[in-house]
Amino acid sequence: MKRFFLLLVITLISLSYTYAQSLKGVIVDEKGKAIPNVSIYQVGENNGTLSNLNGEFEISIKNKKSQLFFECIGYSSQTYFPNKLNYSKNFVIIMKEEVVLLPELRVSSKAEDPAYYIMRKAIAFAPYYLAQLSKYDCKVYLKGSIMVESIPWIMRKMMGKKDLENAKIGKYQVIESFNKVHYEYPDKIKQEVVAIRSSEQAKGTSPMDMVVQNIYNSDSYGVASPLATNSFSNYKYKLVGTFNQRGNTVNKIKIIPRGGRKKGVFSGYIYIVDNYWNVHSLNLKMLLPIGEMKMKQMYSFVEEGVWMPTSSSFKFKGGIMGINLRGSYQASISDYKVVKNPNVDHSILANELAYLKEGKELSKSKGVDKEKIRNKYSKNREKINKILSKDELSNRDMRRVNRLMKKENEKLEKEKPLEIKDLPKVKKENVKNDSSFWNKIRPIKLSSDEKKSFAALDSIVLKKKKNPNYEDSLYYEGIRFKPWSLLFGKTYDYDREEFNWKTSVTTPGILELTETQFNTVDGIKFKLPFGINTRDTLGHSYAFYSNVMYALSRKAVDFNIGTAYVFNGINHAKLSLYGGIESKDFKGEDGESSMENAFYSLFVQDNFKKFYLDKDVNIAYSQYLANGLYMKLSGGFSDRSRLYNNSSLKIINKGEYSTNSLKTDGIKDWQLNTNQMAYLGLYLEYTPRYYYKIKNNRKIYLYSNYPTYGLSFKQAFKTMGGDSKFSRVEAFYKYTYHAKRGNVFSSQILGGKFFNTKNMYAHDYKYIRGFDGEVSLTNDYRKFRTLSYYGAVSSDYYLKINTNYTMQKFLIKRLPWINDKMFITEDLFVNYVTTENVKNYLEVGYGIRNIFLMFDLEFVSSFYKEKLDYCGVRLNIKLK
Repeated sequence: MKRFFLLLVITLISLSYTYAQSLKGVIVDEKGKAIPNVSIYQVGENNGTLSNLNGEFEISIKNKKSQLFFECIGYSSQTYFPNKLNYSKNFVIIMKEEVVLLPELRVSSKAEDPAYYIMRKAIAFAPYYLAQLSKYDCKVYLKGSIMVESIPWIMRKMMGKKDLENAKIGKYQVIESFNKVHYEYPDKIKQEVVAIRSSEQAKGTSPMDMVVQNIYNSDSYGVASPLATNSFSNYKYKLVGTFNQRGNTVNKIKIIPRGGRKKGVFSGYIYIVDNYWNVHSLNLKMLLPIGEMKMKQMYSFVEEGVWMPTSSSFKFKGGIMGINLRGSYQASISDYKVVKNPNVDHSILANELAYLKEGKELSKSKGVDKEKIRNKYSKNREKINKILSKDELSNRDMRRVNRLMKKENEKLEKEKPLEIKDLPKVKKENVKNDSSFWNKIRPIKLSSDEKKSFAALDSIVLKKKKNPNYEDSLYYEGIRFKPWSLLFGKTYDYDREEFNWKTSVTTPGILELTETQFNTVDGIKFKLPFGINTRDTLGHSYAFYSNVMYALSRKAVDFNIGTAYVFNGINHAKLSLYGGIESKDFKGEDGESSMENAFYSLFVQDNFKKFYLDKDVNIAYSQYLANGLYMKLSGGFSDRSRLYNNSSLKIINKGEYSTNSLKTDGIKDWQLNTNQMAYLGLYLEYTPRYYYKIKNNRKIYLYSNYPTYGLSFKQAFKTMGGDSKFSRVEAFYKYTYHAKRGNVFSSQILGGKFFNTKNMYAHDYKYIRGFDGEVSLTNDYRKFRTLSYYGAVSSDYYLKINTNYTMQKFLIKRLPWINDKMFITEDLFVNYVTTENVKNYLEVGYGIRNIFLMFDLEFVSSFYKEKLDYCGVRLNIKLK
């Protein structure tokens, strides 16, 4: 029934386009050059479209008495009466360049450009326009295209045949969709995909957030927003001129980045309507780390005091490592149905328009209780109107008005629900590949390149009509096992839309170098992973994984095997079982990577990792008890024994390897002997207001703006043959705060205490993450740069604090030749640790990150026993 109704809706839409007269034509400039992205809008009918890349357009005229406007940034708008046009032939429109008049000079004691006064007004009013509507509905047609222009020869050789085919070098890949959008203040957006088509048969939706993104919400645009209260520190403004459109004066303002054009900020033009102080249109560019993005957006007068975007276009061109690509998105937005927010004081805008509107307040609009609003906002309104009535508006005044309006908006906002709705799922019946259907419904005509892109799709559609099993043959070809997959490894995905489950199988790769390790105990160690994962749409999932490893020098086969079953996807209720026999580092999860250990061993003979043989079995049950509150119960048994060096392999001979014996303060030799441990553990973690989405009856946690708190307890006891006996309590706090201007503050506090330590072995100690090599192959703010690998261990108490502040601009980024290197960031970090053996160890440093995308340079100083312990330079090579 639902499918029938959807088809009926689409049919009615198609008929409305069929029986309404269509106006076709092309738009050119005075030299005959095609003008793309011209907004064609029929006032009062909420009917509009855009011209395509060739300047061609087609619009269905709903009412011949309603005026038709043609508007484009940089050109004078044109108005036509549909009842006076000839529909029998293509209509050629010649648009003239925008006639910009010299601005009327506003006398200012500061002798500054009038653009600053206009921008202060626009920034002050931004919160009002952000909350102006309580809801709206509209229709959006989206068309996106992307083309890979070139791929270097060496990378082509590395890519497989299938990957090269998917790249479609030199050919456009196009996706188009027709959508209905419902918005509710402050940020609830519901998208219904009525129809979608892709030249590559893509089933995802287009980036709707790019279209409905509100330019007045400066936080969405980060430091680059020209409407942010701090924008004057990023930009200079110049009033180029004014022009009249539909009885309104529009100010054309040039946006000039301070310090010259650089990455991460806009340049171009913003158009502001006088007295309304709203955005009329945008014509902006931004340099990105790998290219350039161009953005154009037109706003149209929908009803009194309400301007909404009717056309948007985004273009990108760039590349990295020799791979060059270009892409674009066009959006035509029409059929607006808006509802003004009844809880917003619209008289603030009315006062600005008083001399034009003869004092008539917009708050008399339908659905707005003027007296209620006046009483509710009288105090703030009085303050705002007093500031706005000034002949001159200072930066301080602008920020104050902006802040007062934001404060009122916050009162309107209800606490945001924690569940974030997923992107709309495209129903199978909404994937429309019929060209005739799109020719009727499409408001933006395809360009010649886009038509070629869809030609291949049309041939596939024809094949499917002739051969119903065409898709099945492609599917089974993709999942058929191929013996050579065992050389490099492969993951096979078994899923079909008509099935209620999805399974993936990962096969090992004998020649997969990333799975090959080296250490002095095992020698060269080969690893062959295998795994099966399956899940259904009811929230259940099952996983099986195993790793078979062969230690060449130790001449031993190691393995681990595990399985897990999730029987409730909403609260993540999971039962897991794990066991195996393998060599392990005493530091466990706090140890450095195997790659780093292999590098230092083979090239420097610094085999800092020490290993033991672990035979263990573990069982665990975990689930979320409430939103953000996670619990895990676990238990297990381990048999730990000594291992010795078996390999002397070296690439550069700089000395002898140290023995595989853990020699550090607080650990005695007997604590390395063979022993057994039986344990039980409890782990709790809580993150307040954890946002999530639900997909196929699975709750997927996304993010939180609050810290995470944790508490764990571990008890080892002398039963079931166990030798160890101790209790350990551990608590932690971790938080990542994303500040303004792209800065990020990260911190973690971890502390613990051992009790009843009658019999503890080296395997049970707490090891603090440290590594004092001058070159590191990994980067983690939680590790100590100058503390030796086993420099801080504890069997009594421990406390460590790690903080890191990442800044987009601090010292070196202020230099002219570096400030536009967007990838480069700067860090300040402070680390502190204290244990019963290492008391009050402090480390401070400054880092330059992402040099040539893969190097970090750090300047570090450490203090121990109230004295300077080290001062030097560290290099991180981010291979992992």
